[in-house]
Amino acid sequence: MIEPLYLGNFSGREDIEEEFSDYGWNYLTNSQRVGDFVLTEGINIIAAYYTYEDYSGAAFVLFEQDGKLYEVNAFHCSCYGLENQWAPEETSLEAVRMRHFYGHLTAEEEERLHAHLERFQREWF
Repeated sequence: MIEPLYLGNFSGREDIEEEFSDYGWNYLTNSQRVGDFVLTEGINIIAAYYTYEDYSGAAFVLFEQDGKLYEVNAFHCSCYGLENQWAPEETSLEAVRMRHFYGHLTAEEEERLHAHLERFQREWF
């Protein structure tokens, strides 16, 4: 399995878990975090990005689990983040490779993502 490609504000699994965690004020513990999101065992991240600018963000996570591909797409505006938006949908490499991520990734990042997907396809299939 090839190493995952992380772009934007994601640099590892921990960042994905952090951004998809549920935030809010917990009066019992006097803390801001309410619930932690944890990637389950067996989720193999292939590629992920999270971009954030002017209080708006967009995230994409592509992963393999049990021989199937899944993607997560999440967006937010204002002061809220990605919490409660982890909703994997089964996908295919063909579907993801046809997509353009204009407005979320730079042209260089998008080229890196598509090259990474090609490498993954050669190794996975």
